[in-house]
Amino acid sequence: MMDNTREFREIVLYLDLLARQIEFVLHNYNMDDEHLFDFFKRLELLLLRLRHSTPGYDESKPLCSFIYEIFAGWNPIEGYMGYDLIDKMITDI
Repeated sequence: MMDNTREFREIVLYLDLLARQIEFVLHNYNMDDEHLFDFFKRLELLLLRLRHSTPGYDESKPLCSFIYEIFAGWNPIEGYMGYDLIDKMITDI
């Protein structure tokens, strides 16, 4: 993600749209599970920060890390999760 390509801009745009959908869910659905609410709030804030991603080696690391964690189901703290985190949280709603 070194260049400001159409694909890069599209990824950032779609993550921004996802943040807006999460904001809608947070404001319109009552979540009794505090863990679930916290997860979606953290996800929304992360996506809002990624909105300002710019192309470049160091600049795109947070965006690339987020995408890798979501699609691979692996993060450096917990390792392999064995399930789709987003799918699990949506099911828990």
